[in-house]
Amino acid sequence: MRRQHSALAIAGGAMLTALLVGCGSASAPGPSTPPGRSPVSNEYAAVCTEVLNERDPDVFNAAESALVEVLAAAMGGDSPNESDLLGWSEDLENGVAQFLAELETLEDADDSAAWLEVVSPLQLRVERYQMFADLAGETWPLDSYEHTAPPQPGDEYTAALVELDLAGRDCESLAAEPGPPPKHHDFVATVAMTCAAIVERRGELDYESFADVNFDLVVQVLEDEPIDVDDQATDALEALRAEWATTASDLESINASPPDPAAWEAAQKYAAEKEAVYAKRLDALGSGDPAQISEAFAPGSGTSAGWNWEPLGLSLRDCRSIQA
Repeated sequence: MRRQHSALAIAGGAMLTALLVGCGSASAPGPSTPPGRSPVSNEYAAVCTEVLNERDPDVFNAAESALVEVLAAAMGGDSPNESDLLGWSEDLENGVAQFLAELETLEDADDSAAWLEVVSPLQLRVERYQMFADLAGETWPLDSYEHTAPPQPGDEYTAALVELDLAGRDCESLAAEPGPPPKHHDFVATVAMTCAAIVERRGELDYESFADVNFDLVVQVLEDEPIDVDDQATDALEALRAEWATTASDLESINASPPDPAAWEAAQKYAAEKEAVYAKRLDALGSGDPAQISEAFAPGSGTSAGWNWEPLGLSLRDCRSIQA
């Protein structure tokens, strides 16, 4: 079932830089929500992860570049040579073909209104690529030029992400993520799937509720309030420690070559540090010593700066939803 959208709004006379907003492959999705996922959302997310892992970034990036070239030539009143026009049109048509194949996979997964809304940004990108491919076939220089503003998903899209619990998942990046670079495809695809498993496991664990208990203890220490060491506190800290131990093990088990070895080492180190922090806090609670508890729960104690997925090619993938 193919999702149909209304014609894109027509606008004219804007600056080139304004026109390019929303066109680039680096355009990030909107704000994400913390993980706490349902089995149904995980099934949807798995389809998106598969699509992004199989996407050809060379096709994606070439289409994005061709779109910019056509737009710049039209706005500048240039007369591109036939070779350029043919090349731009071909790159855009290749982008259309790739996205249409992906849409078929995605739409085969479900035909509910909410799901079709979640994948709608990909359809909007298809329409935009086709529009500029057609524009490349016009007579140059153009006597008049009307351009379409970069399409932006509306409130229905945001509501669908919330309804299906897919904010922060790979499905939110369908129109923005180029795909794993060929040289490091195995690494990016493997880590992306590992991050998805971590996010899903934490949703089943109700990680967020345990993190809230830890946060409350940190606040009590900051405000010099006495801490009552009870089963809720110790159970929460043990759950956090165990989850970070598993997360560290998950990341350490990946042997593929990363695009940035230092960034990957830092990500693995951070997970191990978080386990150590919660182990230290758990020991402090067991000691009952106010000074030891205060020292263990000092904000930021024992950890480095946190996750940095961008140099690893994972900033738009599920990895961004692993709570730090």
